[in-house]
Amino acid sequence: MKRTVCNILFLATLLMGVAFTVSLEREARAEERPVAVLISKEIRPFMEMVQGFEQSIDLPVARIFLDKNRTLFSHDVNYKGRSLDNYRCVVAVGPGALSYLMAHSSQGTALSYAMVLNPREIIPDQLDICGVSLNLFSGTAVSGIRGVFPDVKKIGVFFNPDNNLLWFNTALVFGKFRGVEIVPLHVKTQSDINDFFRQPDVNLDALLFIPDRTVSSPTLIKYVIKQAIARKIPVVGYNRFFHQSGAALSFVLDYKGIGRQAAENVTALLDDKKCQFKRPAYGMVLNQKVVDLLGIKTGTTYPDTLEVE
Repeated sequence: MKRTVCNILFLATLLMGVAFTVSLEREARAEERPVAVLISKEIRPFMEMVQGFEQSIDLPVARIFLDKNRTLFSHDVNYKGRSLDNYRCVVAVGPGALSYLMAHSSQGTALSYAMVLNPREIIPDQLDICGVSLNLFSGTAVSGIRGVFPDVKKIGVFFNPDNNLLWFNTALVFGKFRGVEIVPLHVKTQSDINDFFRQPDVNLDALLFIPDRTVSSPTLIKYVIKQAIARKIPVVGYNRFFHQSGAALSFVLDYKGIGRQAAENVTALLDDKKCQFKRPAYGMVLNQKVVDLLGIKTGTTYPDTLEVE
């Protein structure tokens, strides 16, 4: 009888030891799981963002891509297969990747995103996923313009109301506090812009572009800048292409900085802390040649984020 009890106790202890060992091994494997960055397209802005992310996080990172059939593939040494459960966290880079995550992620997978314009159009209302959008706060744009060009009192904004009505309405309210009139320039087709420049008197102090897929054609942007310069109206853009095309002032997104912001979010998620929604890191570039050509008055002091070229 005593021997039987001893055998049972020994067996129970052995099973407990095995279970404990298996638990430790599972925890170790979980700790070894890399963070995945799911990349919509292999384009320079996305890859710069990923570089900034990898440089800012002390964890193995697997780069995973979507092919034209929306199938995952990777040649990364940290790649653990197509199942998203194999990764400690998955960061969607770009709207295509975020859409994929919304359709394929499991409930237990930690998710974040970066480099996405209007992310709430993709994320279901019932989900609370934080990340770094590409939407500059409307107040940031108005304050930035007024800080560099103090005489600007009337700013026209090109946008499609189907895409950016909320952004414009917010800018409208903020502009009132800064003594700036924000004028809507609705664009559904390119003919709307042609009609605008056919007006005999374009009474604006500046023209502002915001990220909007209806008004994003390089040919269209160059046309607007050319027409605006002919009328002595400075154009304000939102990336370096605008600067190179003749915009007087451009808000330039810092892609590596966005990567650092995304790394902060992932670190917070994995530490069971609250992940914060973030506006993108950015700087401003002043085109001194265009400013001189148009005779625009600038402020006596420039913001720290401004670069003059």
